[in-house]
Amino acid sequence: MTTTGNCSSHGECANKYGADDKLSCFVCSCKATVIKPGEGPEQKGRQTQHWGGNMCQKEDISTQFWLIAGFTITIIGAVTFAIGLLFSVGEEKLPGVIGAGVSRSK
Repeated sequence: MTTTGNCSSHGECANKYGADDKLSCFVCSCKATVIKPGEGPEQKGRQTQHWGGNMCQKEDISTQFWLIAGFTITIIGAVTFAIGLLFSVGEEKLPGVIGAGVSRSK
């Protein structure tokens, strides 16, 4: 508890190998922090903050990263696919008789 600074007050110490007395290795087990409305600066609603790192000292933002990265890759793929379809339709050869049945005005 002293070495990790009480897991930066974001977790608790736990035996890595369970209840085995022969192998004792204690690590921080990070817990989520719930910020209630009015507790944080400009906080409007309830928010859950996840922690990571050896001493639970880092904010875990992996979920937000993968959400933004996945959305961006999907949108870029969809736009590329749409532009490719437009070019493929534009390169098709037109039929030989476009003006069939249309007479010229005199």
